[in-house]
Amino acid sequence: MNQDISRPMLAQTNAELAKRLIAKGLLTEEIIKKALAISAETHELLVEVIVNLEFLPKRTAYEEQAAIFSVPFVDLEAYIYNPAVVALIDEKMVRELEVFPLFSIGDSLTVALTDPSDITVIDCLTNALGKFTIEPCLAARRDIHEMINRVYSGHEEFKELLDQMGEDSVPGTLAVKSQENVLQNSKSPVSRLVDMILSQAVRDRASDIHIDPGEGQLKVRFRIDGVLYDIPPPPQYLHPFIISRIKVISSMNIAESRIPQDGHFQVTIDNRMVEARVSSMPTTNGENMAIRLFDTRSMTIPLENMGISDVLLPKVEKLIRRPHGMVVVTGPTGSGKSTTLYAMLSKARSPERNIITIEDPVERRLNMVTQVQVNEKAGLTFASALRNILRQDPDVIMVGEIRDQETAQLAVRAALTGHLLFSTIHTNDAPGAVIRLINMNIEAFLVSSSMVGAMAQRLVRCICEECKEPYAIADRLRQRLMSAGIALPPQLWHGKGCAKCRDTGYWGRIAVFEVMTVTPELAELIAAGVTTDALRVQAHKDGMTSMLEDGIEKAGRGVTTLEEVLRIAVLENIADMPLPAAPHLDEKPEAKAAKESLPAVATATTVATATSLSLDLDDYRKQMTSWLAQKKR
Repeated sequence: MNQDISRPMLAQTNAELAKRLIAKGLLTEEIIKKALAISAETHELLVEVIVNLEFLPKRTAYEEQAAIFSVPFVDLEAYIYNPAVVALIDEKMVRELEVFPLFSIGDSLTVALTDPSDITVIDCLTNALGKFTIEPCLAARRDIHEMINRVYSGHEEFKELLDQMGEDSVPGTLAVKSQENVLQNSKSPVSRLVDMILSQAVRDRASDIHIDPGEGQLKVRFRIDGVLYDIPPPPQYLHPFIISRIKVISSMNIAESRIPQDGHFQVTIDNRMVEARVSSMPTTNGENMAIRLFDTRSMTIPLENMGISDVLLPKVEKLIRRPHGMVVVTGPTGSGKSTTLYAMLSKARSPERNIITIEDPVERRLNMVTQVQVNEKAGLTFASALRNILRQDPDVIMVGEIRDQETAQLAVRAALTGHLLFSTIHTNDAPGAVIRLINMNIEAFLVSSSMVGAMAQRLVRCICEECKEPYAIADRLRQRLMSAGIALPPQLWHGKGCAKCRDTGYWGRIAVFEVMTVTPELAELIAAGVTTDALRVQAHKDGMTSMLEDGIEKAGRGVTTLEEVLRIAVLENIADMPLPAAPHLDEKPEAKAAKESLPAVATATTVATATSLSLDLDDYRKQMTSWLAQKKR
């Protein structure tokens, strides 16, 4: 069941909350107006926007929301669940309805909902549970999802699928059946296994899934917060069927395994639309596959909530308000450049502006924006699209990436002829974007005339709030950093490791930025063709804060660690400096025992007997059970 809130209900609930908050003097009309605009765009409740942007503490905002429905508010972050009560509602239902069972007294069951006024959800629970009367209360949608993932962890889904695979999915059976039917049928065990892997990746906040065949073993890994983690892999004989199933849903050629292929698909998981880009590559052990996941909700982060400091935000907003010129966002692949561009475009939108984008691919749909998808096979490249877009009378243009000289020349031309142009380029820092354009044979005086600003960014992991604690950095390292001109804050923080963060001490990521505004003095240096170092010195004189300085400021506030900041810093004087050692995280004895007890994945070929295959699946079942049990601790 899709629990997306209807627009009339959204508007009514938001209006009532806005009236309460203004009447009580908790928020000003200006802030409420700003939050309502974001709510209308993202279809989130006003209370969710207010909490996400930290306009009010979570408890304060949600208690006012709960008062509208005349129900209590429960903060699930600090809630200790009862396994017996949780067992009353199965995992499939809690995910579909977005509910979480709290406690029962007699024939009354108290349940946390995102919308306590939704009679449909309450009726579904009443019909399913029979003897219980449902007592609703309010909880944050994000907290309900995190609680479901923490408590249920997909265990029943894994168990049910593996039991079915034990009966139906041995190679002999698959060989007899029509392979096309097996791959096309979304109810087949192989299809359900692929869906299960995708669902678990989304619930674990993975940005990528890697499926790599090895010698005698299939490796499946999730990239979470920038780090790859192994999950127990399926038996190796299922590898070609898994690859083929992903090719089918990605509109790729399943008969071709000798050349690389690209594809994409969309899937809805836990009421979230997820876009996936798929890349296959032939290897000596068979085809491997990388799947990049884009949660469309994560692309709707407002500019104010991306980690841009109060000092840098006015500079970025000033660049967005410019009538013309080129603004370049720079950084490596996976550093969040697209998210930043979407946030800037959302800020630039207005009925008076014609905004056109050229993207490869279009990762998020924007209202009041004309979006063009690159199609190189049909001859629609960044350069050809940009050449024709200039005839469409645009005010603002976004080019997904400047990849070649022709695109760079057209981008500069657009910026010089009265258009505001946003784009990305791959360089280490903001001043490097200038040199990269000049290296693409763009005249230096044209770059100085067209570029109005550049913004570089990197992603760092955030400290887990559940296990965050202060710590003292070693005096020797502090002195070495100070001698390199790096002033450290008086207090630093790290995560000691807990069940929520997989004992890593980190949860989520945030960006660190440097914003370079092209001043008249800097424009003269660009036109003169000076080095990157000279540009950086002048940019600092003009007020540019480096990514290192921005990161250290975040480390001082307890947002990230010094280790993460130094990992992404690009200063020659600290390149040879050893990073601070990560806090030692003692592995839990039960987790260590479970890990040691995991049997090695048995190798099975397509001619193996049914007996050996059933043992193989038993091993896999044990691995998945142990892995899920560790996740639930």
